[in-house]
Amino acid sequence: MSPLILKQQDSQPQSQTVVWQHNSLAEARYSLTAREQKVLLYVISMIEAEDDELKLYQIRVEDFARLLSLQKDSLYEELRSVVSQLKVKPLVIRNHFEPGDKRPKNLLTSWFQDVVTEADGSGNIGVSISSRLKPYLLQVKREFFRYRLGYAIELRSAYSLRLYQWAKRWQFTGKRLITVEELRTVIGAEELDEKGNVKKKILPKFGELHKWALRPAVKEINNMTDLHLSYIEQKTPGTKRVEVLLFRITPNSHCDQLLAPIPDAPEEAGQQPELFPGDQESEEYLEEIETTFRLSTPQLKRVRLIAIDRGMEYLKEKVAVVMRMRPENAARALLAALRDDWQPAVEIKRRLRPKKQTADADVKSISPEEAREAAKALREFRASLA
Repeated sequence: MSPLILKQQDSQPQSQTVVWQHNSLAEARYSLTAREQKVLLYVISMIEAEDDELKLYQIRVEDFARLLSLQKDSLYEELRSVVSQLKVKPLVIRNHFEPGDKRPKNLLTSWFQDVVTEADGSGNIGVSISSRLKPYLLQVKREFFRYRLGYAIELRSAYSLRLYQWAKRWQFTGKRLITVEELRTVIGAEELDEKGNVKKKILPKFGELHKWALRPAVKEINNMTDLHLSYIEQKTPGTKRVEVLLFRITPNSHCDQLLAPIPDAPEEAGQQPELFPGDQESEEYLEEIETTFRLSTPQLKRVRLIAIDRGMEYLKEKVAVVMRMRPENAARALLAALRDDWQPAVEIKRRLRPKKQTADADVKSISPEEAREAAKALREFRASLA
């Protein structure tokens, strides 16, 4: 069966529609406008849970306009331009595995593969998602996050849309540490070239990023979605430079709950295989390690997987080895210690040789009076020789 099958009976997404995505997409590198992101999420939400192939999904312009409360006039032309951009704009997914790979790679692709438009410039627009994205969108039962389309589609800012998806990905933890540079990637505050490399930082200074992107995004998410975000800035010791942010992610108690909560899925218990279910002590220890070693998201994932494979005691042993070394790059040293099974340094105790006994060691101490008498006797002996 060809993957490009137009489903004429496709039901168009509604506010209640649930969007499923692999965790990797929340931290992928791409830069899209708010309208481009909304069209993308609209299409992704049309993927059915039982689909085993990506299809040619059609966007009914009238239904899209109704969901977003837009005027239909000239919307077809705008959507055609948007999907064309989604066909060429780069998407970089880190830690990607091809079948048979033993080491992760970076995948450079795009969101859309094909675009089918009406000859008269009206009606529907058909799009197919890049086939490389199958493991990230089809039958996602492990390492996934999900949310109601209605919450995301109402957000106005491109930064809000990206930050909301990232926060949904980490909602189960309640808090998440992220560097400023990682945050920049997560919210799309970067301009990429055709090879997926960062060509330019948008709002390069943290003060600008905070004022024009982060703070408004958090405010909009708190006002319009089912999440409430807050964060604490952590500065580099001895400087005013903000290096890390600690986010707290909680359900929004002030949400109007216009959208029904998502029911638990049977597979949801296994969505985060790298975690230690019910083992709060292990989770707290991993959070401490993440902060102490300033692990990036991919690095933390590798540490978790190794801890599951070899046990927490193995992890604690290697942490102790690295802590005693005090390396310049602690995160890299920890990963090397875990990979290569570094052992504690062996303490070599030097055997102390017995001191040589000197002639003076046997000399009996004498009193000052005896010393004067000895000196007098020595003078008399020299006088007799003369």
